[in-house]
Amino acid sequence: MLKDAKTAWARDTTPYLVFSALAFAFGDLLFGVDTGSFGSIQALPSFLSEFAPMNAAGVHAFPTRTKSIMNSVVWPGKLLGTIVFEPMVEKIGYKRSMYIVAVIQALTATTWQTFSGCRIVAYFGVGVVENLVPSYLSEIAPAGIRGFFAGIMNIIVALGNLWGSGMGSGLAAEKARVGWIVPAAVKFIPVVAIAVFVPSYV
Repeated sequence: MLKDAKTAWARDTTPYLVFSALAFAFGDLLFGVDTGSFGSIQALPSFLSEFAPMNAAGVHAFPTRTKSIMNSVVWPGKLLGTIVFEPMVEKIGYKRSMYIVAVIQALTATTWQTFSGCRIVAYFGVGVVENLVPSYLSEIAPAGIRGFFAGIMNIIVALGNLWGSGMGSGLAAEKARVGWIVPAAVKFIPVVAIAVFVPSYV
């Protein structure tokens, strides 16, 4: 059976197929970076000094209720993205859908309320991409390797989680505004990758 799997890989996998799969998988990288970084971003001194109110002790800190809202409010956006995924792809295709996701997930804000609001919109993109990527990869992958390509998003999300968490750890002592701007801005890397590398035929 292992020999058959190796034969399928050798027969069916081409460099362009792998390239197409990885280009779309950058959408999952966005999700992984966001979920891996946002928890640590909320604790960064640079983020707290800009977004959090000052408490009675003279320290910038979010109340528990605010932190709860910031972490939970995004899921309706994800649900909406999951619902509209299929008609969106049917109407405008995979490539344009990925462009929309890339633009949406690049949003930012200047207050915690608008920051959270933009994350709701961004998670609309997450809802789309979590359905779009495995669907597209299942369509382009030959039968013998379809399971691997459909499941690759879990690997990419995990890499994004690692990337996001690592940034939070590296900037934990940074008090300047750049301390939270960097984790937010690096999302433009997979955004640009999507815009540049998503194949033209989709």
